[in-house]
Amino acid sequence: MRAVLRERETVSNVEYEVEDIWSYDKSIDKYLVKWRGYAVPTWEPIENLNNCLEVVNKRRKKQGLRPVLYANQELCGATSSPKAALNPSNWVTLETIKQKLTQIITERYPKTSIKIQVGPPKHQPRSDAIYLVSKFNHCVGIFFRSKERYGYIFDSENMWQNREILREEIERVEGIIKLRPIKYGYQARNDFCGSQIVAAAIELISWHLRDVIPTEIKLSSVVRKRVERAFHREESQRVERIKLTKVARNRRIRCPLCSKLIPRRGAHQHIKNCKNRPGLKASRK
Repeated sequence: MRAVLRERETVSNVEYEVEDIWSYDKSIDKYLVKWRGYAVPTWEPIENLNNCLEVVNKRRKKQGLRPVLYANQELCGATSSPKAALNPSNWVTLETIKQKLTQIITERYPKTSIKIQVGPPKHQPRSDAIYLVSKFNHCVGIFFRSKERYGYIFDSENMWQNREILREEIERVEGIIKLRPIKYGYQARNDFCGSQIVAAAIELISWHLRDVIPTEIKLSSVVRKRVERAFHREESQRVERIKLTKVARNRRIRCPLCSKLIPRRGAHQHIKNCKNRPGLKASRK
């Protein structure tokens, strides 16, 4: 089996032959590869093992892990449940998510300047943008607001907040900006994390245009189902819903002027009243 090893200092790809894969480390998401003709093994990411999935999956099977379906594409669709039945036909690439989201934003919000980017935001970007990141086949969105210099991170099952390995993998990226989580936690079916990111991004942009970022995303069922139909053509298993507590139902957002937590219902009027208050209006200039 031959694999493509991308060298940092050369433009062209160099191929080496894989003799065996000795181990897989979940904490760094890399494989210990023994190269034919070389004595010292090296740790390699899945992207460098495009042409030897059989050897990769043989190692993963020995360690009790699911097989890798694709190595050269950033496909999204994984769920947090290890026993969930998956349908890879409903998985999508980050580029597909970017194209669909850009199209929807252009149609719904033609005056907005928000751009969609693939990859984590680094070194303080200059303009507002939504970044799409894939880790462990799970899609995560990062909404960067230039005036606050923060990135608001969200995903369909709150895995960034609940799974330490995913959080460490994203925070390990060199130059990554400061991140603040937004609760989301809604995924109707397995394999749907890509479409849920699109639906959540649309909701965030609508609040952003009112100069507000919510602490929790609540989706319209009409928007969610429309986005799901655009992305997924086949059936997937339903995700078991967790009953919301009273605290979770009382969704609030923070007013950007007075910093008070206010109910979503009536938030627009509250912000309008704050803008008319002389003291707050003066402090914002």
